[in-house]
Amino acid sequence: MSFFARFLGVLLIASVSLPAHARTWTDTQGRTIEAEFVKASGPTVTIRRTDGLVFDLPLTGLSPADRDYLARQQTSAAPSTPGKLSHEEFNTLLGLDLLADDDLWDDTPADVATRLHLPREGKTPHFEGYRAYPSDTCSVLGTRAYMISLQAVDGRITALTVMFANRGDYPAFRDRDSLLSAPRRPI
Repeated sequence: MSFFARFLGVLLIASVSLPAHARTWTDTQGRTIEAEFVKASGPTVTIRRTDGLVFDLPLTGLSPADRDYLARQQTSAAPSTPGKLSHEEFNTLLGLDLLADDDLWDDTPADVATRLHLPREGKTPHFEGYRAYPSDTCSVLGTRAYMISLQAVDGRITALTVMFANRGDYPAFRDRDSLLSAPRRPI
């Protein structure tokens, strides 16, 4: 796989893992909160605070300026954005069944771990972690993944890590055949 294709894949992963730009929301009583817009449906808007907590707010409780912002968001959102990958296309490009739909952040960590075939590594009342050291045939972005882990805090996914190694720098893999053409299998 070319450097450009791998770089594009990393950018796509970053777009899934990095939050959108937060903005200041104001309610009808003048109180404010820094959060990013997630979605609007019916009489509510879903926002994500910068610490990752997600809230559903009634539209009627928002300032007129925020309701105007939401109206502009809904009219500017096209049903099908040219160049935007569907979650199935993204999973195919990535080489993993990461996304079940277009919003990773509403999935439970256990559901994502199940899709990725990651066994639970540990769980406390506030933290859960899943990790796998995949077989030789696990290919992510066309390159062998040596470790995949998923972490969550308070039931919200906080990190997905895929570790690759430069085969030329790792003596055990210098003389092995390329794994780039290996068929994709579950981890």
